[in-house]
Amino acid sequence: MLWIHLIAGSSIASEQLLTLIGGVIRGQSLHRVWHAGAFDFSITTAYRWLARWRRNLAHLRTHLSRTRSPPNEEHTSACQRTFLHLTQAYAQRSCPITAFQHQHQQHFLPN
Repeated sequence: MLWIHLIAGSSIASEQLLTLIGGVIRGQSLHRVWHAGAFDFSITTAYRWLARWRRNLAHLRTHLSRTRSPPNEEHTSACQRTFLHLTQAYAQRSCPITAFQHQHQQHFLPN
């Protein structure tokens, strides 16, 4: 059983990661999202998490497709489509990342 409220190999909470990625997806700079969120990790760590998100898009889309059909958004980036897919697949849950890890028993962002 995973500790579904934490991201594997770290102590970052899934809700923090959702806030970080969501802010960038909505068009804010990572630096602005990091400052506004008052996270307990460095800006360098935030950049690493965003890079890890981008590296794992295929992993996420594969698992999300088992839960719900992907959104039909042609004019958005792969990052935006994946984030939209995640939030739509778990719209009834307080944290889509936690819900993903619970349902699939997979790490949200494997190393």
